[in-house]
Amino acid sequence: MTECIITSSALILAVTALRFIFRGKISRRLQYALWGLVLLRLMLPFPLLGSPMSVMNLIEPAESPAAFDSVPVPDTAGQLAMMLPAVQPDMASPGGQAAPAEFVQEQESPARAGAPAMLSRALALAWLIGGVALGLWFIGANFVFYRRLCKTRTTFDVPGSKLLVYIAGGIASPCLFGLFRPAVYLTPKAAKNGEGVRHVLAHETCHYRHGDHVWSLLRGLVLALWWWNPLVWVAAVLSRADGELACDEAVVQNLGSGERLAYGHTLVDLIAVKPAPSGLVSAATMMISGKRSVKERLNMIVKNPKALIPAVIAVVLIAALCVALTFTGAARKTSLSDAGPSGSPEAAADNTPLSAQEALDLFEKSVGWASGVTSFRIPEGYDKPEDWDILITGRQITDDGFSHSVQFLEAVNSTRTWQPGRQYTLEVDDSSYTALRITAALPGEDGMPLDKSIVFSFPKEKLSDSDKEVITALVKSFGKAIKNVSLQKPLEVQRKGVTDNYTQFVTPELLAKWLEIPVGGPGQTIETYVPDRIEIANIKADGGVCTVSGTLVEVATQGGADLTHPVSITVIHQNGKWLISGYAIVADIYSVKHTIGPYELSLPEGWQVTGSVYDLTIRSDKAAGTVSLRSYDPGGTISQLIDNHGEILSNRIIVGFKYPASIVEVRATQPAAAQDNAYKDELHIYIVLKDLRYAFDLYFDPAVIDRDTAMKIARSFTIDDAAFKLDIEPRTTATK
Repeated sequence: MTECIITSSALILAVTALRFIFRGKISRRLQYALWGLVLLRLMLPFPLLGSPMSVMNLIEPAESPAAFDSVPVPDTAGQLAMMLPAVQPDMASPGGQAAPAEFVQEQESPARAGAPAMLSRALALAWLIGGVALGLWFIGANFVFYRRLCKTRTTFDVPGSKLLVYIAGGIASPCLFGLFRPAVYLTPKAAKNGEGVRHVLAHETCHYRHGDHVWSLLRGLVLALWWWNPLVWVAAVLSRADGELACDEAVVQNLGSGERLAYGHTLVDLIAVKPAPSGLVSAATMMISGKRSVKERLNMIVKNPKALIPAVIAVVLIAALCVALTFTGAARKTSLSDAGPSGSPEAAADNTPLSAQEALDLFEKSVGWASGVTSFRIPEGYDKPEDWDILITGRQITDDGFSHSVQFLEAVNSTRTWQPGRQYTLEVDDSSYTALRITAALPGEDGMPLDKSIVFSFPKEKLSDSDKEVITALVKSFGKAIKNVSLQKPLEVQRKGVTDNYTQFVTPELLAKWLEIPVGGPGQTIETYVPDRIEIANIKADGGVCTVSGTLVEVATQGGADLTHPVSITVIHQNGKWLISGYAIVADIYSVKHTIGPYELSLPEGWQVTGSVYDLTIRSDKAAGTVSLRSYDPGGTISQLIDNHGEILSNRIIVGFKYPASIVEVRATQPAAAQDNAYKDELHIYIVLKDLRYAFDLYFDPAVIDRDTAMKIARSFTIDDAAFKLDIEPRTTATK
């Protein structure tokens, strides 16, 4: 069973890696077929044969607890007194050195000896209960689904269809269902669209040809058997997604590339976009997907990448290698029953001594760390145990926040009394160390030393009060300097401001980055708001790196509320002093998300959106703003987006957006025909998609929404590129 767990898990990881590396370079049907290997391996509870190529040859067989003694490392010179529990030796060797007799072997009690068997029975019972429960869920869910289909379905006549077609109510999307007599079930919405019916039938027929109605049943069976292995659930999710990609590829190939966009629109209309874990135990090929999966499918349909022959050959060869590695078991090795009197595999029947390299390899595999205790074992079979030289080194953090190097076992090594077959343990307070390194050395055949090193990292570091004071002063002084750097002025003036005001606070690397692109760093970006200070909320140290969380406060120069921006600042100790190595404004958005067509934005709780996708109104208790789509000429300026009767008061670039963005203050007057001289202030945030020749205009009424709220809403604005391209392509084609 252990072999099956390890080999199947390794195969799942390998197929997942192939899927990621060769995505878009091989046929999606080949990508889907790779999961057939995983399914077959999971259905076989045993390896087909032993092989030197099997991954099981890399796994060291677990030692029996009785195979060796477990003893504390002897403290012969008192150097480990602060780290080891007191050990009272039963006797001492001449000269006062610790002798082997001080090590007391722990005897197993009958209760402890029976614990593994009880644990095995408990695990087997848990596996059985979980498997039966999931199996019943699978059967029950599909039976209920079938009964619902039978009650609501009506025959739908489709000339030339090889499959029965029904219209059924109460289903989220069209699907293929049935093991022995599979049929296509349409939703009433899908049945009303003639072109959509053709696309759905093409899609579900591909599912039928691929045998997905059978694979769904086998997937449910495998999940019931392997419910406790998270990698199997990952494989189920990915294989289901790849099955949909394979069908999309086949449909596009059958219908012709000219219908790619129409087919994509059908998917957008019919796919139920929502998380659906229950879909994994459904035998129906429902069109239910998460947003990420839908986006991937649309991207593949739009781009329609062609398979690369070298990539296909590479995947086939790697898949064959994976079969050789994971469908086989370990080659037969000398077992404990075949071993010599010492009872260890190293002391085999031929009594061949271990080489220095072999002994070091076994030592490396024996090293472990758990719950503040590090352990290692001196392998049997090496005929010169006095040659072992073992050293533990590390870096310890003292109470004042500084670190220093420490070494242990030097005195123990001088006694040369390491005992083959013994396991040694050492208690370590990892909270005071950043890392420990265990190094073992033996002389090689040529007399040159061979060694193995194992490192345990503990990324924790204490920060002294004095360092906290220095970091606090550094960040506050830096916050005061930001107002002296104007990002509204010419580039050379910006760079001079960065040099004059930031050099003493930041690392040379960060300074060089900001000098190259000043707007990538902090500074004054809006004329009516001046950066005033950074208010520190928290300082956290981790592995020598400090993260300062706080708020940048911008003061309004013409009245109104201040602007606040959450910031994260990274501080490191470089060249003997603390310096800022990173600065970022943290996205601060509202939690209530609204999905409108191909984009999302977050609004305060209770706010609503009304209107169409590209002519949207944002409402609190009254109209507060709009979202609209405008044509954009990449060769023009931002003024092309402003109505003729609007005067630009300020225009500033905003950083932190995926696309170029600007915040523009406009004073709008009524058209002359209105005979109204009153004006109205407007705030616009333009998000420009130059390549697509469009811009989103996020308009906010300053009388209803303050600038801080507007910026938070704008920063939450995200676009699904693939869906947006599909949506606007008819517009672009019509314009041309």
